[in-house]
Amino acid sequence: MFEINVSKKDVFNGMNSANKAEDFLNEPLKIKGAFSFEDDVVDKETGEAHKSTLVCLVTDKATISSPSKTLVDSVTKLVETFGEEIIGLNVQIVGAKSNAGRTFYRIELI
Repeated sequence: MFEINVSKKDVFNGMNSANKAEDFLNEPLKIKGAFSFEDDVVDKETGEAHKSTLVCLVTDKATISSPSKTLVDSVTKLVETFGEEIIGLNVQIVGAKSNAGRTFYRIELI
């Protein structure tokens, strides 16, 4: 888990009322802060709830949260690479389809 440049208000809003990543696909975003957290997520296919790690980006346009494993991995790698220097980076969320036809998301530097 990580937490970079976020207030308690950012964390609460990110966990409670953040925007979906898919609503910001291919939009340029400037990172202001980021954190990850665990929460119960319902599997769309099975309807079963399970613990999952989510990532939350506080950006110049919105606070964006996602349980997408590929996006969580991508943002975690960004944090591991840049640390506190992620603040001010320009990124975009991109989507793609897996061989199984599932949509997944990742983050790219722009």
